Amino acid sequence: MKKKILFRVDYNKKIGLGHIFRCLNLALLLKKYKHEVTFLVKKEKKVNLIKNKKIKFIFLKKNISFKDEANLILKLFKRDNYDFLILDIDNFLTDKLKYEKFLEKIKNILNKTICWDNIVSNKFKFALTYRPYPNYLNLKKIKRDQKILSGLENFYYPFVKEKKKDGYRNILISLGGTVQTKILKKIILNINLIKMEHKLNIKILNFGKKKNIKKTRHHNFSTITKPIINSRIYDNIDIAIISGGMSKYECMLNSIPSIIINLNKQQSWINKNLNVKKLSLVVDNINLFYKKLNILLSNKSLRTEIRNNCYKIRKKFDEKKLINSLLNS
Repeated sequence: MKKKILFRVDYNKKIGLGHIFRCLNLALLLKKYKHEVTFLVKKEKKVNLIKNKKIKFIFLKKNISFKDEANLILKLFKRDNYDFLILDIDNFLTDKLKYEKFLEKIKNILNKTICWDNIVSNKFKFALTYRPYPNYLNLKKIKRDQKILSGLENFYYPFVKEKKKDGYRNILISLGGTVQTKILKKIILNINLIKMEHKLNIKILNFGKKKNIKKTRHHNFSTITKPIINSRIYDNIDIAIISGGMSKYECMLNSIPSIIINLNKQQSWINKNLNVKKLSLVVDNINLFYKKLNILLSNKSLRTEIRNNCYKIRKKFDEKKLINSLLNS
């Protein structure tokens, strides 16, 4: 039976584009199975968003209070008869007391609310907590009586293509939607120190910055400053250099060997097991990046091992199973 689903999610320079993109990917999967989706987001003028005619957007005022937001959500549920609310609010930037007041206000629809992650408050019970990450992550524990859908096999990322051969020449640099100019310059400086038999082709995602980062003489560089569809980001990419947010999961599900550069303590804490599991190489200090990149470029067997480990995760994914698990909560 067709369901009506309201997504509540934001994107901006502080939290980047990971939240909105993961919700868009999930929404397009729901659309594929004939469900109706609407997005409720705060409009961010300084960050471009990919428009999609299949999805309806309702934009909130940037400084709207949690109280007014809760009242609007309740109004929309009553008027449009939504079956579910998928709630994806950034956990690390949310004030706990304000968030709990917001949830108290919408308590009558919490039995229809699928909360993405939920590490802010254990005070409320949702229809489902959606936590599509590796099960070994040491995230905040949820009460035993909460329904939880967890595991990276439940993370949906489209357009995955199997690579026919191992390579190293095409490199993606993606530090998310946040502006990390200093780190980006250091990465490029280190790449410029590497001299290969063949030139490397570097694709840089540098959203929100119109000026190109200074290019280097040894390799080929291209810069993308506007958000593009996901399939184009990872097309023909052999190795990725990424920040520790959502991009790492996208690369893992694309079986792309990656170097993860943690931008904060939370990312360092969350990603510490990825080295051990050989799903990627993790760097806490940008000064160690050069060594890790050299290892990944020169060690074909390591690249193959990472690709195979990542492929095993993707192989478990089942579209229909995910949809049923979400909407039968």
